[in-house]
Amino acid sequence: MSRATHTLSWLVLGLSGLVTTTDAWTQTFGGAVIIREAVPDDLYAVGRDVELLAPVSGDVVAAGGSVVIVGDVSEDVIAAGRRVTVSGAIGDDVRLAGRSVTLAGSVAGHAVIAGRRVRIDKDSRIAGWVFIRGTRVVIDGQIGDDLSVRATVIELNGQVDGSANLNARFIRIGDDAIIKGDLTWSAQRANISDSAVIEGEVIKSESRRRRGRGVFGTLFAVIAVIVAAGVLYTVFRPWCDQCAATLKSRPWATPLTGLAVVATTPLAVGLLFATGVGALLAVVLLLAYALALLLGSLAGVVALAKLGLSRFRTDAPVKLWLAWSAIAIVSIVIGAAYVVRPLGMVVGTLVMLLGLGALALNAYSSFRVSRA
Repeated sequence: MSRATHTLSWLVLGLSGLVTTTDAWTQTFGGAVIIREAVPDDLYAVGRDVELLAPVSGDVVAAGGSVVIVGDVSEDVIAAGRRVTVSGAIGDDVRLAGRSVTLAGSVAGHAVIAGRRVRIDKDSRIAGWVFIRGTRVVIDGQIGDDLSVRATVIELNGQVDGSANLNARFIRIGDDAIIKGDLTWSAQRANISDSAVIEGEVIKSESRRRRGRGVFGTLFAVIAVIVAAGVLYTVFRPWCDQCAATLKSRPWATPLTGLAVVATTPLAVGLLFATGVGALLAVVLLLAYALALLLGSLAGVVALAKLGLSRFRTDAPVKLWLAWSAIAIVSIVIGAAYVVRPLGMVVGTLVMLLGLGALALNAYSSFRVSRA
């Protein structure tokens, strides 16, 4: 239910959707991938280090330890890695994620960026809106539309042609900053230079309003979980019943198995990326891992709802409306735990581990049966 999980989910879904719907494309995998010649269509590159030096007449999807895009790209760019740098001209939107992300080129569309350290260089020009989540965010370039940033530290020295919404522990707006719309900010400490140009209103968010938005966001997440888990149970009822039965019969092995899957899969992905040869398999495994985390959370909600019903009703089958009601109760309890965020994170993680463990144990049992 966290914003980071929500952002990652959309990034993974967008990547998978782009991969599966493109007709013509070029793929390159290896330890060190360097593109020196022009690419006439879409490009998919995965490796320990990826460097794009030539223009691409299409979309670019790149992943690796280091991703550097110097050549111009006529369409979208999706890039993820430990260090991501984009200095070429991008003809449409960009979606970037990494420990360190630097955007130094021009972008004709909008930008979605997530990273520990994010920098928009002063030579950068983004025509559309910009959405950033990170730890330390520095914006020196020009943004042609609205700007939304949530981070620990935000430094704004560039120009925003729309409104700016900044949320951080510390905000610094420098002497050269220009905001042509409204500035809405929320921070424990803020340093807004008197020389900065802010043509619209300056609005400081009140804590009461932030709490209201947090409650609304939690409520929206709870409703989404109820609907998703309910649909999952309605469509895959036998499979969900099997997950609940596994959790009931193996209450300790289930979360431990889920923990093992969560801990070992990223290591396997990292090893596959390191070999270079297994880079394609690493991408597939990463997408499957993200999907498994989402399904695990939903399966955990359904399994707990079924276990709760089994304590009050022993007759079978359970009516569909009653199952949905139990799913709603479990989802509301989990959402209520997020009122105390550390507690909510613990509860949400435990539910995900229960569901993921049940899925893994059921998959292993089915594998053993098929081999028998």
